[in-house]
Amino acid sequence: MTHQYLSRSEVKAQAKAQLHEPGVFKNMVLANLIPWLIQVVFYFLMMGLLIGMYKSMLAINGSGADAQTAILHISQSRSAEVQKQSLIQALISLWFTQGVAITALDVYRGKLQQFNPLKAVFRLFNSRYFFGVLLLAIVSRLLIQLGSYIIVPGILLAYGWSQIYFVFYDGRERGPFGVFQALGVSWRLMRGFKLDLFVFQLSLLGWYILEGITFNLFNLLIDPYLQVAKAGFYENVRQYQADLQTQQ
Repeated sequence: MTHQYLSRSEVKAQAKAQLHEPGVFKNMVLANLIPWLIQVVFYFLMMGLLIGMYKSMLAINGSGADAQTAILHISQSRSAEVQKQSLIQALISLWFTQGVAITALDVYRGKLQQFNPLKAVFRLFNSRYFFGVLLLAIVSRLLIQLGSYIIVPGILLAYGWSQIYFVFYDGRERGPFGVFQALGVSWRLMRGFKLDLFVFQLSLLGWYILEGITFNLFNLLIDPYLQVAKAGFYENVRQYQADLQTQQ
């Protein structure tokens, strides 16, 4: 029997149901503690850079060509610093964030009722996953960056490869599984479901806005739901596609 493709509401309802299991939400919050601290630290570092840029611009007197050149130089310099900080944050938090993400996938699947939050956040720090996750991040970022120069292909690549870490995790659980295999499987998996993912993300927009207006301080309580819901989207598509292939 083919897996029924669940609606967005059904996926999110199942995510909430799994989080309501005894101890699950608390453990997900604790598992998110390290990624959250990294996010908050870098958020305030970036805010400091932006405030410093604003003050430097205010300190420039005049409105002539020299003043405009100075403002442009400050703006470019600070923007480069912000991009550098973003890259460093992404690299530092990569394994922690994805470790929690695949834990969220196991939670959605009902495989974890009780788990050790510390083990969850460090579960990718081993030879099976560590370097593969790093290569996935580098290769996908470079290819998406190249595609972004053409705008639309860059967006398509980002959505087509949006599930690479889940795919890599599932592949490595079964045996040897390479980075480019993960890219290929994710691309095939998302064929026909990119718009579904976009709409699914829109349905979570209110939560992201709430995180933004609270300066990321309450992400620790919000992220567990978002992580399990996003894992649910992957699992919903994966099961549906797998059942279709079985019938063919």
